[in-house]
Amino acid sequence: MIDLDDFAFELECVAEWRHQSAGQQSQTAGDLLVRLAREVSALKTNRIQKLLDDALKAALQAKFYNLEGLNAYRKQIGFTEFPRTGEEYLEKVIRILLVPVYEQSGLEKPNGDTLLERREAGPMKLAS
Repeated sequence: MIDLDDFAFELECVAEWRHQSAGQQSQTAGDLLVRLAREVSALKTNRIQKLLDDALKAALQAKFYNLEGLNAYRKQIGFTEFPRTGEEYLEKVIRILLVPVYEQSGLEKPNGDTLLERREAGPMKLAS
């Protein structure tokens, strides 16, 4: 299973970058990123870890890992994106990973929280 510390580390790296930037908004964004990193690390046995693991496997199987989308999302935290919890952050990561998989495979793209409900219902089947 995926190690959520890797996702926490990515948040910490962006937080450090924000803290080195000038301006109050960058400092506030850095503080939010640090808090989210701590919360993500604490989610070790949470259901979100299984959902994220499945999303990463689906993205790799489809040969589409949306790294650009993930990086863009992390950079916007504290500016245009304000996840309230580490779990909410990871839910958005799952959406970023899976939406292109759905588009590429021709499957109907779920909306909003329907995505997580559908992921909890069982494994996603990709078109061959």
